[in-house]
Amino acid sequence: MLSRQQTLQPLTTAGEAQLRGDAGLLPRFFGLLDNVSGGFPVVDAARWPD
Repeated sequence: MLSRQQTLQPLTTAGEAQLRGDAGLLPRFFGLLDNVSGGFPVVDAARWPD
């Protein structure tokens, strides 16, 4: 769901996800998250000098 490849409806129908509590808060929660493209470079941490 975070990568927006799946929605909640098919997951709950298939029994792969369960939702408890106030379902109206879920869209608000996802609205608070940043949209990340995933195309950013991954950089390893620099080695400490010997």
